Amino acid sequence: MKVIAYAVRADELEAFKKFEKHFNMDITICHDYLSEKTAHLAKGHETVIFIGSCEVTASTLKILSGFGITYMSTRTAGYDNIDKQTAQELGIRIANVPAYSPNSAGEFAILSTISLLLCLLECKNKTSHLADCSQKKSAINVLVLLVEEELACALWNASLALNQKKSW
Repeated sequence: MKVIAYAVRADELEAFKKFEKHFNMDITICHDYLSEKTAHLAKGHETVIFIGSCEVTASTLKILSGFGITYMSTRTAGYDNIDKQTAQELGIRIANVPAYSPNSAGEFAILSTISLLLCLLECKNKTSHLADCSQKKSAINVLVLLVEEELACALWNASLALNQKKSW
């Protein structure tokens, strides 16, 4: 089976290579997002794989249908980026991931929090007057929008501890 995979990230390459061999497929890797402008790359393939960031519009589906594409798969659980009515009218079947991993939302929240903490540390290191109380409170307010106040204070204190500063 000849497959084209759009919007492939560097961290996905190994998995694509592994499953290409396992399922005896010929997968073309494309780093561009699926769109009306990139749909021509699917010519000669039987199936299209894409991600949720790709807008699968009626015009894109019509181009793909013209190449004989009758099956597509999104690498996400969500599918609101796909013109489902046009796909159905063109006889294109679309599959999606049935559900997200139970841990994925928690992992995403923790990694986002760590990323925010690292950004705060970088800002603090670049700006010597960040120790000013009003600026600390502004930084805390940004965190509070994302997490509970206790966690925000704990994260701020952790950032201070990492830089060997006194907690407030």
